[in-house]
Amino acid sequence: GEGEAREIGSMQDLPGAHAFASGWLAYAQDRKIFLRSLESWRSPPRRVAEVATDLEELELSPDGKRLAARGTGEVHLWSTESAAPRPERTLQAPGIPSLLLDRSGRWFGAAGEVDGRSTMRLVDLTTPSPTQPIVLVKGDGGGSGAVAIDPAGQWLASLHRAEAALWWLGGAYPRLLATPEAERRITSLAFTPDSGWLLSLRTP
Repeated sequence: GEGEAREIGSMQDLPGAHAFASGWLAYAQDRKIFLRSLESWRSPPRRVAEVATDLEELELSPDGKRLAARGTGEVHLWSTESAAPRPERTLQAPGIPSLLLDRSGRWFGAAGEVDGRSTMRLVDLTTPSPTQPIVLVKGDGGGSGAVAIDPAGQWLASLHRAEAALWWLGGAYPRLLATPEAERRITSLAFTPDSGWLLSLRTP
């Protein structure tokens, strides 16, 4: 019935680097990235890309048309609709970044801690390639890696040791607008679909 779980297929081992979105499963295996349909599971997976280093994290855009991949020191953005041998964008990502791929399709980037400071690198995908990334730095303390961009692509929230920072991306250049208080136990952030609220997840 409606809402009941159903088995569509199986895999012997689901790789550590994988992502789900819009009826697709993306996964990394032997430095290759594959895309598999959840609706047509019996169809063979399609290879999207091959990289030179081991992959640690994947992220699919909500519409399944773009795929972000994090390797050693770099993040790449690929189109899942083309067979191009090179990624659309490549971004240097020092530290241990969290991938950023917002719902509006405008922003791609990574977040991490560099020299003890929370650093976010963003690329505006509406600009021609190559374009230098925008670098946002929160200088008074490191971050937890938790970052969220609202569905409209106008706000970025980042979690730091004792507070959350809210950045306005809708102007000519992003700037720090407010730092509401947050407890240290917060581990992740998310915006509501209407961009009206910022949600946080706390652990005991």
